[in-house]
Amino acid sequence: MTITSDSEELNFKQFCEKNMDDAFKVDCKEFLKVADTVEAYLKHMGMLCALIYVNMNSLNLKLSNGYMRNHTVIVVPKGHGKTTFLKEIVSKKFLSIMDEKMYESELVKLENSVFEKKVCVHDDLIQGFCGLKRTQREQLVGFWTSMMSAKRYSRQGGGRKEVKGDCCICFGMASNSWEKHYEEMFESTFLDRVIVLYYKLSDEQIMETLHHIDNLTEQDVPFPKIKFEIAKKPFVISLKNVYADDEFKKLRYDLAMEAHKQDVMSPMRALQRIDTIMMASAFTNGRKIVTKSDFIVAKMMFYMLLSSPKIIFSPMKMYYSCKKKYPFMKDAEIAEMMGISQNSLKCMKYRGK
Repeated sequence: MTITSDSEELNFKQFCEKNMDDAFKVDCKEFLKVADTVEAYLKHMGMLCALIYVNMNSLNLKLSNGYMRNHTVIVVPKGHGKTTFLKEIVSKKFLSIMDEKMYESELVKLENSVFEKKVCVHDDLIQGFCGLKRTQREQLVGFWTSMMSAKRYSRQGGGRKEVKGDCCICFGMASNSWEKHYEEMFESTFLDRVIVLYYKLSDEQIMETLHHIDNLTEQDVPFPKIKFEIAKKPFVISLKNVYADDEFKKLRYDLAMEAHKQDVMSPMRALQRIDTIMMASAFTNGRKIVTKSDFIVAKMMFYMLLSSPKIIFSPMKMYYSCKKKYPFMKDAEIAEMMGISQNSLKCMKYRGK
């Protein structure tokens, strides 16, 4: 059964419970400890925040060439605790909190120390992008895309011309804003480099959260604290268990292909994401070797990524994106790139889909 079919039948909590076996509870004790700590304060947010914490820990890994840190965009309803987790619960020593309003022209003036081995945090991208002109928005997306891919950004013009830093981005956005504005705010090149953790609560879960907030307020419960640190030397996490097990390898391939078929990430990029998630999970849980329990953590993230109703690019958007980038490419070549027949492309163009 695929994650896509699971997401149609199971909510995120049910999906996690279905996949967490006894081995997972042993292998991923620290992951579950983070989840429980957050859950005690932010009802129904514990597992999501534990996944964010794993992605942040990708900064502690020694990665092979071509691999990137696990960059995250958190998409949840307003008021459900993403800001509280990022700004109050996680220790701030290795976080760089970005200004509410971000401009590429201001970011290039910052010292490299703001980015180097730091998690760059912005809890509400709609505030960061709101009011920007199209050129400013494209420059801002270009800045973060370049920092994720190349760990540097350079431009022509006055002021500082180059910024360098091995950073991990962790951005937040309210789900209603994401559904309205993501197309105009982001390009596919940016989305291909982040893991979108899209999380929606049921009415029942929201009611439980309201009762929980009342209890916290009545008892004046302080914020819990979760320690986050960057090691002095990057850690090497072994994937030898993966490469020695054909079944394990196939699990990764199938998940990467599912992301590809849903048009949310290229298969090669998805496979790298899966491996980096697993290595970051192993590090989080104090292990030097990846196990199948770490693949379950990757599945949890991809559940959120693949269940989002709004990050999937329609075929026609893919077509126009190709035409924009490669104006002299023939439709037959674009159809082959998209994995569809020329007749299918002709029909879609006729229908405007």
